[in-house]
Amino acid sequence: MTRSLFLRSLRHQGVLLGTIWIGLFLFELLLVWMAARIDWGPGLSGLLEMFLPPDMREVVSSQFGLTSFSGAVTFGFRHPLTLIGAAAFLIAAATTPAAERETGFLDLLLARPMPRWRYLLATSLFVALGALLLPLALLGGAALGLALVEGPGEMPWTAYIPSAAMLSVLLLAVGGYTILFTVNAPRRGVAVARAAGMTLLFYWLDFMGSYWDALEVARWISLFAFFDPAGASTGGLPLRDLAVLLTVCAVCGGAAFLVFRNEDL
Repeated sequence: MTRSLFLRSLRHQGVLLGTIWIGLFLFELLLVWMAARIDWGPGLSGLLEMFLPPDMREVVSSQFGLTSFSGAVTFGFRHPLTLIGAAAFLIAAATTPAAERETGFLDLLLARPMPRWRYLLATSLFVALGALLLPLALLGGAALGLALVEGPGEMPWTAYIPSAAMLSVLLLAVGGYTILFTVNAPRRGVAVARAAGMTLLFYWLDFMGSYWDALEVARWISLFAFFDPAGASTGGLPLRDLAVLLTVCAVCGGAAFLVFRNEDL
């Protein structure tokens, strides 16, 4: 039954997954191509110094790592458009139980002799599939782009595998708390609003906390404070950050299964 439910989700949302995958692949390919054709390094640093105050230059450098060619490549893993597209799919996939509760289809499914955890497991597996495939789209775009262009200080495409892994783990954490918000939501819109609001809050805390002292401590509440694809490409996967993100995924996912098991449908 879990397999059937998983395949059903794939049929219903596979086109969305494929569309976002192709979009991320082409976006990263374009980003690498652009980075190889402009002075992405000293020239960009001079431009930033001309137009931005020191505090903002530090934020841009620390958040996006745009002052080198390799930083431009890893920028694709943290670009707002990347995060919006990937998070949108994860939220759409993870809120399937709320949508089926709203239509009454969930009641029909669970009226059969099937443990509730099997239903939620199918949704969780589909969310995990998206969290794995979407970062691979960026990695594929980076690999093709690096094969087609020559950039200053170019690193092999394998150096960006840790960046893709970090994005995958971040998406798993987003999927984890989205499923938790979903299992007792009366409608899909409610679950989407909860998950999207939480994700935007995390992003805002991380971005603003980088240069606003009042939010320096609150910034560490954000999942994005533990997400550094640029650092991962040069220094390897940070075990502390991975542990935090995986813990959020495991705790929220486990809580979702408990809530769903005891929920009065």
